[in-house]
Amino acid sequence: MSTALITPPRVRSEQTGFSLIEVLVTIIVLSIGMLGSAGMQAAALQANTQTRYQVVAAALAGELAEAMRGNHRIALNTLPSANPYLINYDSGALVAPPIDCWVDTCSGNTDAERLSNAQWQVHEWMGRLRSELPSPRVRICFDSAPFHATTGEAEWDCDDMGDVMVAKIAWTRINTEGTLIFGSAASRPLVVIPITAGSAS
Repeated sequence: MSTALITPPRVRSEQTGFSLIEVLVTIIVLSIGMLGSAGMQAAALQANTQTRYQVVAAALAGELAEAMRGNHRIALNTLPSANPYLINYDSGALVAPPIDCWVDTCSGNTDAERLSNAQWQVHEWMGRLRSELPSPRVRICFDSAPFHATTGEAEWDCDDMGDVMVAKIAWTRINTEGTLIFGSAASRPLVVIPITAGSAS
């Protein structure tokens, strides 16, 4: 008796994997997520940069206040011609002081020497400000109301009243709409810091 070898029927295996459409959809979804992440990183970097500029502006205003307290007889003068600390700068080159205090002495007690010292301090301070902040605009003045009475926004204008000087500073930045705004064209200060030269005595 002969026996026939019976082979079991073949089971057709189905291929499993991703179709081209599924791969494309995955790539698109990943791309959107990566673009969103890149946008968030760019916004965070911009915010960090602006925060650093605010810290630098505040520190420089504090340094100028210290210089004014050391030369308060000049700093308390309300006439811009007699008080170099009253600054109104938006662009352009800096005017060199008549005396370089690195070379000549500016530590005397005469009014002329005090004025020369103030002129040199302001020139040196403005040079550092321009190197630390991109295209800055600066207004330092006596102002009893540096903020708008209705909107509460800072203003560049000064009323030249009161006994406290105010440092108003802005710099070139990119606003929330992505527009580049130069410091000289800033409609309002970004930092407003009261500074005082002390008392007249």
